[in-house]
Amino acid sequence: MKQYSISLLLILLQLSSCNFTKEKALLTLLVGSYTDSPEQGISVYRFDENTLDFTLKSVTPIVNSSYLTLSSDNKWVYAVSEQDSARAKVVSFSFDIYTDSLKQVECKPTYGASPCYINNDDTRIYIANYGGGSLCYYQKSTNGSIGQLIDVIDFNDPAAGISAAHAHCVYFSPDSSQVFVNNLGNDRIHCFDRSKNPSVLNLTTGKQASLSLSPGNGPRHSVFSQDGSKMYLINELSGKVDVFDYRNHRLFMVQSVACDSVGGGGSADIHLSHDGKFLYGSNRLKADGISIFKVNDNGLLAKIGYQKTGIHPRNFIITPNDHYLLVACRDNNQIEIYSRDSQSGFLKDTGKRIKLHKPVCLKWAY
Repeated sequence: MKQYSISLLLILLQLSSCNFTKEKALLTLLVGSYTDSPEQGISVYRFDENTLDFTLKSVTPIVNSSYLTLSSDNKWVYAVSEQDSARAKVVSFSFDIYTDSLKQVECKPTYGASPCYINNDDTRIYIANYGGGSLCYYQKSTNGSIGQLIDVIDFNDPAAGISAAHAHCVYFSPDSSQVFVNNLGNDRIHCFDRSKNPSVLNLTTGKQASLSLSPGNGPRHSVFSQDGSKMYLINELSGKVDVFDYRNHRLFMVQSVACDSVGGGGSADIHLSHDGKFLYGSNRLKADGISIFKVNDNGLLAKIGYQKTGIHPRNFIITPNDHYLLVACRDNNQIEIYSRDSQSGFLKDTGKRIKLHKPVCLKWAY
């Protein structure tokens, strides 16, 4: 009887372990999209990263949710509504990850046309206005929604001969001490220091106020290496990926390598695999697809392959287990799913598709 009880206990533990593993494989995928009707907006899917099965759980109306971000605890979703300056909005939603439902809480102006990127930290919400050429940032309320406006920083400076600014990305240094803004229109990266005093919310010009890039580059999105020593920047117009050393709170360019080799002028998104061994960049307008780079031990890049995709791969995301890469192909009205070889970094089309209207932003909640 004692032996039987021990065997039964072992079986129950094994079953429990299997159920836990299965549950951990279920991810929540949030998709921002361009919209043509009030019924479209942010779609929430349950996605199984083992079987690639997916289920649509909810759709929350919002006009042109071209970019969104989640709070660190996954309780809040912040999204831009990309419209003209009179109608452009930043919207906060409370998010229930167990029911996969969003509830709109706050809606405020972005004080600039065509907001295209949004990010957040523990105290602030930052919006990059592409058309307005500015950075707009709000304080977070104590409950996590959008609080008071802190400031709007306009990167157009006619007195200095600087115009046609297009802010396209706002992101943080690995130690969160700095805020960077990629200015596609003026080929600059603007650098700001965050105050160490939590009661002071304003940004201050950093040790490196801005970094000028080659004219015509069009800096778009960036990602830091895991150890924080390198920053990788994809340039929309030149189709290059620039590699920077990051030390003493300053950026130093050390390499530039072609991502778009056919002159499409539409490079878009950039991500590292979670193991840090490979980097991927999306290209649009010609030979649409994903460039694949090996990250060498010194952090420099070697281009090793290219995976063609559907039309206009604006944004993509890698599953937490590094096994799959999902691509939002806006003009094919679908998300394409590619398997990923962890040893070679190469991609292979699984044939799996999530069909929806003009997807342009993918985010995990898990």
